[in-house]
Amino acid sequence: MLGYLVEDLNHKGRKQEAKGIMIRNQVETHIRPEALASLADVVYDQSKDTSLQKQDAFEPLSRPLNEYMVLPDFVKVTWIGTEEDVQKMEVLMNDEFIGVDSEWRP
Repeated sequence: MLGYLVEDLNHKGRKQEAKGIMIRNQVETHIRPEALASLADVVYDQSKDTSLQKQDAFEPLSRPLNEYMVLPDFVKVTWIGTEEDVQKMEVLMNDEFIGVDSEWRP
């Protein structure tokens, strides 16, 4: 998922954010070669990285919520939590990217 986020930010010209997320999360192996080539000459400057407003950490909810990764405002999140919500999937299937986070209970 972070690889797609890096590629999307790079495509939108937000190279500092893309490079920062890629470096901090070590997702270079999950980035397509053309995106890596586009970011290769970017000299990362932390002061220009707006993605550092919050940490991009994935951990259990034992930490304060403000320490977790927050998706950019332009990313729309739709929760599918009930059987009635499944109909929302028809609209989501037309989106460029879809992320899935599933919780399992016995």
